[in-house]
Amino acid sequence: MNDLEAAFAAGLVTTHPAMPPYVFRASEIDDLIAYLGTLKSVPVSKG
Repeated sequence: MNDLEAAFAAGLVTTHPAMPPYVFRASEIDDLIAYLGTLKSVPVSKG
């Protein structure tokens, strides 16, 4: 398990009172990591 997967497994915590904490199921983590792997990075232009 990499750091990102571990963070998702630990759950997302927010300081906004209206947003409840969210804990991902193992299958959701797998799906999310697979999706993120499909995204291509776009170089940021400096100038």
